[in-house]
Amino acid sequence: MTMHHLLQRISVVSRSRAQLLTLSAASLVTLGSGLTACTTVPADNPVHLQAAQFERVSSICQTVMGLNPNETLHAGGQFRGPIVDNDTSHYRVCVLSLSESLQGVIDAQLTRSTDAACAAKGLAPGSSDLALCVLGNRPASGDSTQTSGVAENGDALPPALISYYRASAHDQAQRQGLACASLGLDPAQNGFTNCVKKLSQALHSIDNPII
Repeated sequence: MTMHHLLQRISVVSRSRAQLLTLSAASLVTLGSGLTACTTVPADNPVHLQAAQFERVSSICQTVMGLNPNETLHAGGQFRGPIVDNDTSHYRVCVLSLSESLQGVIDAQLTRSTDAACAAKGLAPGSSDLALCVLGNRPASGDSTQTSGVAENGDALPPALISYYRASAHDQAQRQGLACASLGLDPAQNGFTNCVKKLSQALHSIDNPII
């Protein structure tokens, strides 16, 4: 083999190896893009509920509401509503809204329990002693360790027959009531009414972006 032929073969091998490396790199990029597209971005526990309570909230948003945790995130700045943050979705605002509603009911229950305990000590209603007792024994917001029976039961959730995104407006409204009832909120109480209103407003904000 002449030197000229040897140099030609080396050149061909070098080009083939470079092409192979280029294809491998492109394949890795494509694979990486596919993995990124399939990655689920979980919603945070926004008000630090107990694990069982937050799991219940998340399950309600998926099962009762028919929302997808993998829903594409949207820039929150284009939506109306005070509880809609940046990079959000129907699923995320559902989790945030139900979590806030649940924590509000928990806080109210704990406050009533503290008020009753202080009153049982014989402290006069409207007195500074009663007020100081309540203030000193009221748990911090977010402390749900002393409350039971709210969003902790293992009752089966009513499943949505189709996804939220294909449901009619009437069906979506019904699901909002079912979601708040699935938290354990009494439909006859203000907590339930406020829960439905907040959830409805949050989802409306996603569907009606500011132009």
